[in-house]
Formats: sequence, C-alpha cells, structure tokens
Amino acid sequence: MNDKIIKNPFIKFNNEIIELPVLIRKKKNMKTKVSIIRFKPKPDCFDEFLENVKERSKERAMSTPPTHYLMTTPDEVIAIVLRTETELSESSSRGVNWLDTQRHLLLEYNEEDRHSIPLTGSLVEY
Repeated sequence: MNDKIIKNPFIKFNNEIIELPVLIRKKKNMKTKVSIIRFKPKPDCFDEFLENVKERSKERAMSTPPTHYLMTTPDEVIAIVLRTETELSESSSRGVNWLDTQRHLLLEYNEEDRHSIPLTGSLVEY
C-alpha cells in the first residue's frame, strides 16, 4: 500500500488540467441538461443500429457516474444523455454528425422530425 496521500489530485476536464476540488466546485455550479433522443430503426436494422449506438456511447455509459443510458421499446431505441450546459452544444453537434452516418438504418418519424425525436431540458435536482 502506498503511504503517500495525494492532497490535490489533478484531472483533465474539457482539455484543461484542473485540481479535483476545483473541478467539483465548478461542476456543482453547472446546470445539468438531460436529453432524450428517440430513434426508430428499420425492423431489419434494429440490432445493427442498437450495437452502433452502444459502441458510440460505451465510454460515457461506463463512466462514473454514467452519463449515457439506453432503453428500447419493441420498435425504438431511446438514448438518455446527461451533460453540462457547456458540453451540450458541442456534444449535440457531434451527435448530429454521427446520426448522418446512421440514417440509412432508420425510419423517418415525419417530415419535420425526420430520423430522431430529441427532447432536452434542465435536470431538476432535489
């Protein structure tokens, strides 16, 4: 067992090296946004799309705490994503770029929503 105690460990956050206590204070002051995104894979592409979205979100789903969850219904894959306000814009943009590579696996909901139905709002914390 190592007798050395790290008093102020550093961590990389948003391409910045920051002390862990400072990061915790910053994160407490950031509003958490929750996005729920519905996808409707073509019936013969359901498993392929589910595997693709699982692979894309694996790191965030396995993080501590997890920030990405998936659920399925008989005909939909639904992603639930937690992000800070500052992460939302960049993350959403990357998500749309990824979706462009997956559209061939999805059915359109309608002319307006097309291949996904996203809903984003602020997490209400107790």
